[in-house]
Amino acid sequence: RFYLTGRKKELINVGGEKVSPVTIERAILSLGVADCACVAVPDPQGVLGEVPKAFLIKGDVALDFDDIKKLCDELDVEYHIVPSDISDIVFNIRKEENPCSLCAKMRKGAMYNFLKERDIYKMAYAHHQDDVVETYMMSLIYEGRQNTFSPVTYLDRTGVTVIRPFIYMKEADIIGFVKANNVPVLKSPCPVDGYTKRQYAKDLLKSINDEAPGVRERIFTAIQNSNIKGWNLDK
Repeated sequence: RFYLTGRKKELINVGGEKVSPVTIERAILSLGVADCACVAVPDPQGVLGEVPKAFLIKGDVALDFDDIKKLCDELDVEYHIVPSDISDIVFNIRKEENPCSLCAKMRKGAMYNFLKERDIYKMAYAHHQDDVVETYMMSLIYEGRQNTFSPVTYLDRTGVTVIRPFIYMKEADIIGFVKANNVPVLKSPCPVDGYTKRQYAKDLLKSINDEAPGVRERIFTAIQNSNIKGWNLDK
């Protein structure tokens, strides 16, 4: 079994011009394909040295939820799929250049409406410790402030309380549990998955951690000791 963990090099030398494969991938993904990867190959004409070549997976990939439904049945947990037109609105109608914010708001709205119809006022999100730190970094970089979500959030407009039971667990520990126990996982079909501001923050933290091991844990400790709403448990 083989795993791809990155590129051998980050730029393609096309006739002396440096071309970013990530830029090409983002442009292709905006056209609605499910996934793609761009790599350098020798120029068949022997003129430019290297040229980009993209490998595509067609869009509209059918999602198979059978294994997840089976697990819910085994655990005697109710299973529902909430239908929506969010993807069509965000990518085809609005054609958002930065779709994550609108998509997140619409998904939350659809879920809150689903809960309200059933008189449910508590919901669990699967955010983990790495998500907390990445959100904190995104807030610093893109908003110029120190902020991240908290272990428990009460949404006064909907009356829903959001809990995050995995918030003190590392992503690697969750991945290890999932693999060890064969928990079914469905890959996100989002065309910008892996090319978001969150992915940038994740990659940045990985780069910093290579130079200063343990940086994620230290940032998480700083968040716990901060005045960020919902985190200072002594107040």
